[in-house]
Amino acid sequence: MLLGFQYLQKDQAHVYSLPIPSGLNGMRGLRRVVVTLGWCTPTNHRNSAYRRAKIWFVPYQGMGKDVGKTVKEGEVATLLNLRRTDANWQATRRGTIQHEIFEGTRASSFPDNSQFQIQVNCAAESGDKLENVAIPYCLAITVEVAAELNISIYQEIRNRILVPIQPT
Repeated sequence: MLLGFQYLQKDQAHVYSLPIPSGLNGMRGLRRVVVTLGWCTPTNHRNSAYRRAKIWFVPYQGMGKDVGKTVKEGEVATLLNLRRTDANWQATRRGTIQHEIFEGTRASSFPDNSQFQIQVNCAAESGDKLENVAIPYCLAITVEVAAELNISIYQEIRNRILVPIQPT
């Protein structure tokens, strides 16, 4: 599981990169990425659209030739061959919690050191200018694979996100 928390202001975005375990390369079997984003928004009691800010995440395609390209809103076509399940992508953005599950079973091929990227965005809502207001949020990303694949994904991810100690 990867946890991130931060503050965003209007028209800002943060990109989180999660290493794709190389043990999944060419493997068929169930794999799942679960992404949950929660935030606290200031409110405007004078407007029926009471939220002053909206925050949402967008999954990106992988690294390599697809760097920086967003995926189509209704579908996730990543290096892992994942698809949204259980909920409509538009419905998941209506509150202050966005929870989505991306699943796939087809084999996929990707270069070493590939990344799965999630961008968290912030915008004003209900006609609010939202100047100089920092909105707190928290992001949780979980990667799961079927037990029969016998891949140590947590160790592979951990090894790639640890920062080596630099000699002084």
